[in-house]
Amino acid sequence: MGVAAPGAATAPVALRPQRASEGLSARMWRRFVRNRLALISLWLLVAITLAVAVWPLFLGSPEAIDTPNALKDPTPQHLLGTDELGRDTLTRLLHAGRISLVVGFMAMAISILVGSLVGGIAGYFGGTADTVLMRITDAMMSLPAIFLLLVILVVFGSGLVTVVVVIGVTSWMGAARVVRAEVLRFKNAEFVEAARAMGARPRRILAVHVFPNAVPSIIVTASLGVARAILTESALSYLGLGIQAPTPSLGNMLSNAQTYLWNAPLQALWPGLLILLIVLASNFLGDGLRDALDPQMA
Repeated sequence: MGVAAPGAATAPVALRPQRASEGLSARMWRRFVRNRLALISLWLLVAITLAVAVWPLFLGSPEAIDTPNALKDPTPQHLLGTDELGRDTLTRLLHAGRISLVVGFMAMAISILVGSLVGGIAGYFGGTADTVLMRITDAMMSLPAIFLLLVILVVFGSGLVTVVVVIGVTSWMGAARVVRAEVLRFKNAEFVEAARAMGARPRRILAVHVFPNAVPSIIVTASLGVARAILTESALSYLGLGIQAPTPSLGNMLSNAQTYLWNAPLQALWPGLLILLIVLASNFLGDGLRDALDPQMA
């Protein structure tokens, strides 16, 4: 009895130093992996990215036409069948997925960059700069995004680079509001006041002391922005104003498949399913990152 009591008393104590020494990144990762849906979404996005990046290297051209084998059901030679021109659906789907991910990530990067600059300047300097920049942000948010995109693409033409830039420069408003809120939260913190007292310029204070503390919120906004950009690109391509044939995209694959919906419904299923998986995984990942990066979470 006298030996067991000390052992029972010291067991919980032995765990405390390990928990106290656990780093912030380790705690965030522990919170993230507890969210099974977010973890599955992360691995699904990694798998899709690797598939669309590597697998097409071992397949033929997505533009190779084989008219006698048009609209065929899945076979060992064509695992997902063929489209109306006899082109291999799997090959086109993987190339289209690559295009959609490139558009999603590049457009997200542009929107985050523009939004961070606008939100950072508005939040840090305040006053007239804040009023003007936020009114511009409000005006942009009040415009119907899809119609604004259509007008810009009609005027400047379509193409991969144009689509990326147009989506990026018309979707920065949410990031600007998030960054502004984070800058307002930290700009009067003690470590910022100390840097200001030491003569640090506003640009250095924002880059070194304020923006790093806004990174968790920016990461969450970026993960959701990828899904938004992919949906927007798919909608534009479906309407014929995004990625143009013969370059495959998920949107123009859906547009081509609608004519043959009753004869070959699988042609519409595959691109629609890939869009669904990417968007859902991005949203679930964003939710998981938001919970994991929240400092108030246990």
